[in-house]
Amino acid sequence: MIRTVAAWWSSLQHVASTAPRAAGDSIQRQHTYGLRIMGVLLIGQAISLIGSGLTAFALGIKIFQDTGSVTRMGTIILSASLPGIVILPLAGAIVDRFDRRWVLIVSNLGAGLCTLGLALPLLFGRLQMWEVFLSMALVSSFAAVQSPAYAAVTTLLISKQHLGRINGVSQFFAAGVQIVTPLLGAVLIAHIPVGQIVLIDVATFLVAVITLLAVRVPALPADSSRSAGRSWWGDITFGWFYIIRQPGLLVLLLLGAFANFTITTGQVLIVPVVLGLSGPSLLGVVQALGAAGALVG
Repeated sequence: MIRTVAAWWSSLQHVASTAPRAAGDSIQRQHTYGLRIMGVLLIGQAISLIGSGLTAFALGIKIFQDTGSVTRMGTIILSASLPGIVILPLAGAIVDRFDRRWVLIVSNLGAGLCTLGLALPLLFGRLQMWEVFLSMALVSSFAAVQSPAYAAVTTLLISKQHLGRINGVSQFFAAGVQIVTPLLGAVLIAHIPVGQIVLIDVATFLVAVITLLAVRVPALPADSSRSAGRSWWGDITFGWFYIIRQPGLLVLLLLGAFANFTITTGQVLIVPVVLGLSGPSLLGVVQALGAAGALVG
């Protein structure tokens, strides 16, 4: 399956062909191995993202149709974002201290269990808003750990000169998922209950765990110190001091924060505006068209 994906996606094929031949066959084999493992992880992550996107799409429609409150929708988005933002500095320290593959496995299992805890009340028709807020907050926390872990695994599998291409392929997958999920969600929500859609999300987390169990990620070199003798607090504050000492990086991050703030403000309003004009089918098309811009980019 990975060979087929590599044949279809010329960028991956190009990465495999540009390994330094002068370094010998062992480097070529190591590079090809890393490329294939990264392909497996990307596929598993894409499937998991499809499940998460289906849950977000279906849950947003259900909450607005049941309550008619944009404030509650905004609160759900806040609970799905803020905990992950707060925990990210700690997540980096966790990834530095433990095996990155097992960090990903545990975080996917945790997010899957939290999603299952949301699916059961939906199936029995007893969902409370506090359950939604709590579940979204926990899933956000686990996702915050996954993000730096995937980034760290990528640097272990792919050589530095090819990271740009792999990141491009990863973003291509992510943008493609954002096109597929609202269209698929619009079809599913017309035929099955929201609780069953959330169960599909649980199944996709299991797929991600299976792909992680099926591969082996290289360990850090024996002479590499993950935390350089720092404490947990030292690791957490190290990143902040590094950013402060790099004015260009700080400005770039502030610009990204402002862009995310303005984009999210608009995203909160898309669901109520479109549902006020039509139904879930049109909402799926609108969100898919928005994601198509990211894919073209």
